[in-house]
Amino acid sequence: EERDWLAPILNAGAAIAVDVTGTIHLVFQNSSDALHWARYSDDDGWTESNIAGGSNFPQRPSVAIAFDRCGAGHVTYVEAAGAGPVHYARLVNDGAWEVDATSGAFPDVHASAVDIAVDPTTGAVHIVAAGGGSGLVHVW
Repeated sequence: EERDWLAPILNAGAAIAVDVTGTIHLVFQNSSDALHWARYSDDDGWTESNIAGGSNFPQRPSVAIAFDRCGAGHVTYVEAAGAGPVHYARLVNDGAWEVDATSGAFPDVHASAVDIAVDPTTGAVHIVAAGGGSGLVHVW
């Protein structure tokens, strides 16, 4: 089905996921260079909020998004196009994100790409990071 997608999504760095209710969620770098989250509903259209960054957020961050069985959103991202520290954020309520929810970023793990998955049985969040001289690392 065709949707009225957000436009323009500049600077790449985008990820998509669907939650347990079938709602579409995007994480992307917007035109003001902030890392943004958006969700689509047929009733309300797009709802957006800022996750991190601003005018100095690097271009083309690596981002990934996943949802747990309760519908909570989890995002991991690397701020730099090259090799930056790995960050984690979770959706704490409707549109509000807690950044570095793991009591701090992963300052010793630098990566150029990240991915995230949530175990459907236990709800455990798994983050993997690649590049940045660290090889492939299971961060969390």
